[in-house]
Parts: sequence; C-alpha cells; structure tokens
Amino acid sequence: MISPFLIIKVYLKMACLIKKKISGKIYYSGTPKRINGKPKVLNLRYLGTAESIIKRLQNPPLAEPLEVDSLDFGATSALWAQAKELDLIGLIDRVIPQNSNRKISVGTFLTVGAINRAISPKSKDGIGPWMSKTVLPRLIGQKRRSLGRRGPLL
Repeated sequence: MISPFLIIKVYLKMACLIKKKISGKIYYSGTPKRINGKPKVLNLRYLGTAESIIKRLQNPPLAEPLEVDSLDFGATSALWAQAKELDLIGLIDRVIPQNSNRKISVGTFLTVGAINRAISPKSKDGIGPWMSKTVLPRLIGQKRRSLGRRGPLL
C-alpha cells in the first residue's frame, strides 16, 4: 500500500554553458551529472563561436509559427465520449443494416451528424468540411483529407 504522505523528489536537469576548445570550436552546451561520484557532462552540443551566439541572440528567428492547425476539441470529444459510453454507434449498427461499400458505419455517421447538430449545425454538404476542422477524424480513425465535400459517406 502506498502511503498518502509519499514524498516525491524532483531533480531539475539544468543545462550549462561550457567554454571548451575541441577542433577549434569554442562554446558547447551540456547537462552535468554525477556518475560514480564524479562530475560528467552529458549531451554535449556545439553552440558556435561567441560571435555567432551573439548574432543569433540579436536576430532571433520568427517567434510566430509559420503554420497553425487548430482543431475543435472540447465539446466534440466530450460528446463523442458520451456516445461511446452509451454504445450509441453499436446500437444503431445493430438495428440498421450495413452497406459494405461505406467508409464508416451508419451508426458512426449518424453519431457524427448528431454531434454536428449539437455544436455547429451544418447541412449534409457542410458536415465534411466541418468535421475536418474537429478532432472527430482522429477519433473515428479516418484521415481528414479523405473527407469530401459531402462528408465521409456520401
């Protein structure tokens, strides 16, 4: 049994700057660690000369990402989890006959339609583009680019 008063020690790994000349190169970064009681520097990485480090600090790269992919997550995944908990997809699939040429089952498609109606109602033509902006393709196991204009089934 684990005690509720368990104390967890957290060791921070701090990188250090090392001025070391190896093959004419000067500044390195590493993580100090004691091995068998002796200090060692692990993960040694070359940073450049003093001039190149100063130049990079004075002219930092763009802080803004070049491309952002934002997906609707909260409400979509909560409703999907609720549908999974209720076995809504399985219930619909047991009642409605399945067609073998569909990419996803009828139960999955109707569940996606219900989630769409609850969050951001779209027409049948709009479900595919809406779904590609949510986390649903990941939850269903379908690639976003495979979703057409009219959704995954139509």
